[in-house]
Amino acid sequence: MLITKEYGTSLYVYDERTYEQKVELKEFIDSERFQTILSGLEKSIVVLWGDGTMLSAIHAHYQKKMPFLWLNFWTKGFLMNECSYFAWANHDFRFVKKTYPLLEVDIKTKKGRVRRIAFNEVQVKPAWGRILDLSICVWDDSCVRVRGDGALVVTPAGSTGYNAS
Repeated sequence: MLITKEYGTSLYVYDERTYEQKVELKEFIDSERFQTILSGLEKSIVVLWGDGTMLSAIHAHYQKKMPFLWLNFWTKGFLMNECSYFAWANHDFRFVKKTYPLLEVDIKTKKGRVRRIAFNEVQVKPAWGRILDLSICVWDDSCVRVRGDGALVVTPAGSTGYNAS
């Protein structure tokens, strides 16, 4: 379960199961260093731990239109370079601002409408294994008709989307 707590004008987000299982996350959240980091931030959403927590936080909080700051505790993440908990605990760090757009998806079918938000990619394919007849539109201006076994729309952060294609 995703836990969200307020700190001033910011929020910090972590996964409850990870918090219970990983001593280093508990120690970091309770540390004076983390409180210093939070107190120095402008309004933002601080996400703690790994890729899955970041994606869950984006889905839960994107509509707040606040910037996300990800403090990754693994050695690699799909949006981060080398880092680790020990680097956060023992060294200074710098903020690297990267802007990744979200993809808002509105799918209309004979049975209704489905709306989703995507950070990496959106994959549309039939559950029943038949050919799809899709009209893909961007801002209702530019449309293309596609017939096939599915479609994959990838954002600039969508490295997993390239693998799915």
